[in-house]
Amino acid sequence: MQFLSDSQGHELTGKNGFDEPITYTICRFQADRTLALMTVYRDEMGNIGADPVSVNLMAYGYIPMRGHTYINEEYLELVQPLIDAEQARICGHIHYGPYHASAVDMEILIDNIEEIADQNSQEE
Repeated sequence: MQFLSDSQGHELTGKNGFDEPITYTICRFQADRTLALMTVYRDEMGNIGADPVSVNLMAYGYIPMRGHTYINEEYLELVQPLIDAEQARICGHIHYGPYHASAVDMEILIDNIEEIADQNSQEE
């Protein structure tokens, strides 16, 4: 699994809701092959786990542009290190579904993000 890194090759890291260190990776949603951003962590046993922060909104008719993914607004704090490192930017907000949930359109500015997603998806 290839983790996301900045332009100097340093892994991009952050903290989860439990103040534990996380890093980031990208793969693809199986349904439509769009980008899916994941946070990656190690549990107390040393096992690696991953949680999605992207939401697949294909069922609502939203398909992100190349290099973009939709992030549930609840996870903005988790992805803030990517934005602070200028490796991602928020491009807009959308409301979807019967309860008008909201998400942001996030562009990932890492040069080879599509290739990383392809490689990580093949490893699954």
